[in-house]
Amino acid sequence: MSEQMPAIKDDPLYQLLRDGKIDEFNTRHKAGESSDLTGCDFRGLDLRGLVAEGLDLSDCYFRQTDLRGVDFSKAKLIGASIHGAKISGVF
Repeated sequence: MSEQMPAIKDDPLYQLLRDGKIDEFNTRHKAGESSDLTGCDFRGLDLRGLVAEGLDLSDCYFRQTDLRGVDFSKAKLIGASIHGAKISGVF
């Protein structure tokens, strides 16, 4: 992880994830709406159902986040922290 602290950004798509609106995030991202999620704070969130394909989640903080079943095989996770995250079934 980089030297910067994880950030809570004003980005609309990031806020959808923070609000638990995973399906709406997936729909808008698939429709081509972009978002800067690098270095974001996802601590303690439930992100099950997230379609992570094509996302740059570098330097993100996933402590105690529920990531079960998320396929990260086509996402960037360089420097991301998953300490204490629920990762059963994660690719």
